[in-house]
Amino acid sequence: MKLFQIILVVLLVVAFLAFLSVLFFDCVENWVSDLVGGTTKNKILKFLGIGMGGILIVLLSSWKSAMSLFSKLWQFLIDNLDRILVGLFILLAIAFVVVMVPDKPSWSFKLFGVSGSENRKYEVLKFLGIGMGGILIALQALASHRRARAMEETVSHTEQGLRQERLKNAIEHLGDEKDIVRLGGAYELFQLAKDATEDTKELRQTALDMLCLHIRQMTGGN
Repeated sequence: MKLFQIILVVLLVVAFLAFLSVLFFDCVENWVSDLVGGTTKNKILKFLGIGMGGILIVLLSSWKSAMSLFSKLWQFLIDNLDRILVGLFILLAIAFVVVMVPDKPSWSFKLFGVSGSENRKYEVLKFLGIGMGGILIALQALASHRRARAMEETVSHTEQGLRQERLKNAIEHLGDEKDIVRLGGAYELFQLAKDATEDTKELRQTALDMLCLHIRQMTGGN
């Protein structure tokens, strides 16, 4: 069943890309039209739309499995987003050079749907340049986001290490011969339990357990 769902998702992605290609690129529209015997653009889009709808219905019929599969695919895209953006940038850069070198790259005019303009080459280059600029901005934003997340994780690990060190020192102080040192250890355990957050419930429970054990030992309770 899982393999079947993967095939359906791949077909859905292919159909969606084909839908966008036919919708925006004249050369793809002409190629598909010739392939299916001169069918009009509206009929092609209607056929692709019905196909995507059917695939979605089949996927949604097994909701939990489909959502799990979509979640994995989404996570894969997020984890590899930088590679995807770099690949797109390289493709646009190659297209930019290929369009820029010839005097009249007529194929690019058809591909990007540019017509009726004296500066058609400039329009295509501008489109590609804007696309590359957008990808660079997205890469910069992604890098900044990942740096921020890395810093947050570093701070979180540092704070966790400090809390563990405080817990260790407080427990050691409970076994000291001096009353003032034991009192300081008990107070430190109390502060650790008090300062604990939702993410440090285990630490809070450990501190409270050690504090209660110390109180029972000092009072001779069971």
